Amino acid sequence: MIENMRNISSKLVSAPRIIIFLIIILSILSPFYPILLIVPIITVGIIYINKVSANKWMYGLFLAVLMSGFWGAYASFPQIPSLFLFRILLAVHIVGFICSKKDFTAIKFLKIPLLCLICWFLYAAIAMIWSADVMLSLSALYFQFEISYLIFICAYYITSWTKLRQVLMWVTWNYIISIGIGLYEALSGKHLRFSAGSLLNYADSRPTGWLVNTNDYASYLVIYFGLASLHLLTSKKKSYQLIWFIMLVAVTFLVIESHSRTGFLGWACIVFLVLFKVLRIQYFLIAVFGGITALFCKVMYSSFASSGETSQLVESFTGKGESTQDRMFIYKFVIQLCQDHHFLGVGLGMTPRYVFDALYGTANIDLSGSQTMAAHNFWLTIISDIGLLGFIPVLIFFLYFVYWAVQGYLKNRSLKAAMPMVILVGFIGISVGSSSIFEMRVIWIALGVGLAIINLLQREKNGEVELIK
Repeated sequence: MIENMRNISSKLVSAPRIIIFLIIILSILSPFYPILLIVPIITVGIIYINKVSANKWMYGLFLAVLMSGFWGAYASFPQIPSLFLFRILLAVHIVGFICSKKDFTAIKFLKIPLLCLICWFLYAAIAMIWSADVMLSLSALYFQFEISYLIFICAYYITSWTKLRQVLMWVTWNYIISIGIGLYEALSGKHLRFSAGSLLNYADSRPTGWLVNTNDYASYLVIYFGLASLHLLTSKKKSYQLIWFIMLVAVTFLVIESHSRTGFLGWACIVFLVLFKVLRIQYFLIAVFGGITALFCKVMYSSFASSGETSQLVESFTGKGESTQDRMFIYKFVIQLCQDHHFLGVGLGMTPRYVFDALYGTANIDLSGSQTMAAHNFWLTIISDIGLLGFIPVLIFFLYFVYWAVQGYLKNRSLKAAMPMVILVGFIGISVGSSSIFEMRVIWIALGVGLAIINLLQREKNGEVELIK
């Protein structure tokens, strides 16, 4: 009798029944406490860790960090939008990386740029000493750490062309989905939840994709076009070439729709750089000649600024007089701010506060707002925040990147060697056109991938990685 009762009780408390019971409880409580949804994620993660080696697990987590970086606030708990999946995974990855066995031999060629990132971060932390707002500086320091870590892990984990292909596969399909979202916004006038049009409740058909404002979206489309092209055009599948051509047309439409001047100029340069590598020289010259001829005919035989995409393109460059004046005022003010502080910096993250005060004053201000305004210039912001001394490691990092990007583009005929140059051109446009470049993790992921490709090209030259066409 007792034995029978034990058998019955063991069946009642078997593992499947316990799991089903916990799932039922979780489904009841999760609408009220969405944070509980993290429980099954952690459970699956623990099971996965036990069955997979630490290195493979960390590499898989690296890919998850990159992908969640693209999704931003859209991969967050509905009631806690500031708790991104990206930030959770990044914290888990940092802990895992610290505890795991490390091997830096594959990135020995990148000692200079990586040391520059460390020096930049350390000096920025020191610059908090003379900051007038510690909380503002802490926020800026976090984003600077995020930037440095994203660049580092891209270089650290993308150590072969095979791994680069895997990363590009995920990046490309995320890119295509984002293009689809942008087309939906441009054609319907509706936006996603965290778009500036939805957050600020104003009518604007310009696309934003997964990002907040339209200029950032144009920057994202421009800087990732080259990487998506590398994945599609080097594939053996013929259908990918058709997908690439459709992507080219769609991105051209979206960049024009965004009304972003730096976005369009960067887009034109990047298409030029990609086509020069993809096409034979005679076909490239024919394509350039055909494009110039078509544009000339449009100007001569029709009203260029009458309607459609051409009018929007013209308006992007001629219809932003007030915006241009504000931008020039900000630049002059920031330069004067640097001079007033003897190029020692005003304190990490403090430049947006000074710019806001210069534009709107200090009286009759809505205290519920952020009371900050970006300088719309990455280079000036760094010099203003932490001074010329803090700018030196940033300058060395980009001089290194420029040197090897130009070397790769001129001396290597393959499309993969053109990617650092393409990413660099896109970044230069973003650095003087975006108001939120420090928070745009997708841009720094692209820069990290570019640095990884530079490393792979050097290791390929030394016979350390496999050759690919």
